[in-house]
Amino acid sequence: MTAAFVALSLMATTMPVAAEERPKWELGVGGVFYGQPDYTGSDQYRFHALPFPWIVYRGPRLRLDRESIQTKIFAADFVHLDLSAGGQVPVNSSRNDRRRGMPDLDWIAELGPTLIFPVRQSGDGRHTLQVDVPVRIALAIDTDNFSYEGFVASPKLVYRYEPEAWRLEANAGLEFASDDYDQYVYGVAPRFATTTRRAYGADGGYAGVRLAAGVSRYFGPFYAGLFVRYVNLDGASFENSPLVATRSAVVGGIAIGWVWLKSSEMVPVGAEANVAARKARAPAAPPEGSRAPAAPPEGSRASATPSEDSAAPPEHSHAPAASPAPAKIDSAARPAG
Repeated sequence: MTAAFVALSLMATTMPVAAEERPKWELGVGGVFYGQPDYTGSDQYRFHALPFPWIVYRGPRLRLDRESIQTKIFAADFVHLDLSAGGQVPVNSSRNDRRRGMPDLDWIAELGPTLIFPVRQSGDGRHTLQVDVPVRIALAIDTDNFSYEGFVASPKLVYRYEPEAWRLEANAGLEFASDDYDQYVYGVAPRFATTTRRAYGADGGYAGVRLAAGVSRYFGPFYAGLFVRYVNLDGASFENSPLVATRSAVVGGIAIGWVWLKSSEMVPVGAEANVAARKARAPAAPPEGSRAPAAPPEGSRASATPSEDSAAPPEHSHAPAASPAPAKIDSAARPAG
């Protein structure tokens, strides 16, 4: 389960679907293969291969894919609210020079809401610019228990380009973390201090800048993507931790998938989905040939004679005037994204 969260976090850098129609649901298997430092700030890199189940659902109210869990909690023209997931692989402290003698870092699963602010979209739906603001709680997961380790936030500007069969994505953003999270990763308790590693209490706050890019597409039942991510820790609240050996890090890898079972129902994705969602949100145009009621000629007066349907009381009546009916509020369902 946590490996799937980590795969989601890596593939969210780019993991796109081509601008076309795809099955409403897909089942299969996938894997992500990448190299990264033990933790951001470490100068020791590892190669990881993480398999995960390929589960995609593209419903009108719920969308589950490799990037996120989108529940369509709330949406308007200016903001959407979704759910997203991420994570970090565990670190064996005995294999890391700066952490040797300290407790291992467990798997970290991250889950929380994401506010999405659309900025710009081209008429054909192929170019999209938006601001994403994910805020996630972090849970450290061991074999028999888990613990809350704070929260992280990663506001970013996201650009996507979706030509006929590809999807390209680039994003740039800032990283923030709570005191608990930074202390878990970068803090050094006094009992773990050595002559070369001083005790250190990490504070939360700014955690660096991140740049990422990637490209991917389907090839029949197969999926492939490439991604790269760069992080810079200059000015981070924990940059002076004795566990920080370098202030920059690069993550890169590939993701593959094989769809072996899929729905016969097709739904628009990519650029087609963007255009369909925009049309659905647009106000309905009046029927062709319809005309607005003509205004009465200037100077005309409304007839003083009540019509057959008039509810006005007869002359000299002392009945009170009818109070206006309460306004009816219709809650319009948000069109599918």
